[in-house]
Amino acid sequence: MKKIFVTMIAFCIGLSVWAQQPVMLKLNPVQNKTYRIKTVSTQNMSQTMGGMQQNTAVNSTTVLSMKMVESGVDFLVMEIRFDTMLVNTNAAGMNIDINSSKPGDLQSNDIGEVLSVLMNRYCSNPLYAKMGFDGKVIELINLKLFTDLMMKDVDSIKSQYAQVIKSRAAMMADPGSIQSTIESITAYLPGKEVETGGSWDISLKTNSGGMMYLITSKYKLNGTNNNIADIGFDSTIEPASSAPVKMDAATITNNIRGSSKSAMTIETNTGMIIKSEGKYHMEGDLGVEAQGMNMSIPTVISGETTIVALP
Repeated sequence: MKKIFVTMIAFCIGLSVWAQQPVMLKLNPVQNKTYRIKTVSTQNMSQTMGGMQQNTAVNSTTVLSMKMVESGVDFLVMEIRFDTMLVNTNAAGMNIDINSSKPGDLQSNDIGEVLSVLMNRYCSNPLYAKMGFDGKVIELINLKLFTDLMMKDVDSIKSQYAQVIKSRAAMMADPGSIQSTIESITAYLPGKEVETGGSWDISLKTNSGGMMYLITSKYKLNGTNNNIADIGFDSTIEPASSAPVKMDAATITNNIRGSSKSAMTIETNTGMIIKSEGKYHMEGDLGVEAQGMNMSIPTVISGETTIVALP
């Protein structure tokens, strides 16, 4: 009886140790298998100018495909395609629809039609990214070809909104912006073993409306079950730089900060995301200098983002 009791204790201790075994959390997709990921975001922004409040709502959907075509000792080469990009913006009653599935018209006076041309090109050509096992981009191998194809004939735009459109096109073609778009879907892994309850930090820069933000996230592995890891993370959001930004004819100083709270599940054997949901809130002001005038624009931004793997 005593022997059985001791054996049961040893068995239970063994189970406890097994439950605490570290799990490798790194990007490790199956070679030449295509993974499709859908991101849906909603954002509401309220700004006060001259005593008047202006609200802007942005709804976007992106479907991205990734395929690992080569692997090395400390890197992967991923073929990345933006299959679909849809953006609807409603600002002060002005509605702009951008749809990558439409060819658009580069010489249209409709901003949405012109930007749809650029988005269509963005989604028509693959990118090849050299990445670390933590999901961060090391190099965009064919970046110049990708951006040259997207920016073709942009200088010929004659629309009354030409300057605004060209500025938006430059943002889309910016290497940092392209990298942050990819990393927003891939860079959440430590690239190493983590025990249940363990944590890791990841910092990323992202471009939002021409403003660069630094997002610093603390991730925690809550547990694993049947090849699925449950992860929670909190993030702080702040300007990536205190330097003013030139935008069209204005100089803008960004003083907006905030935080977000999210949860996600991933496959432990591939590191690929299954689902992620998060909400964020930001407040502050934009200092604007234009035509010899200075103003401060109080701004409140809130939104949520859902990322889900598609069959």
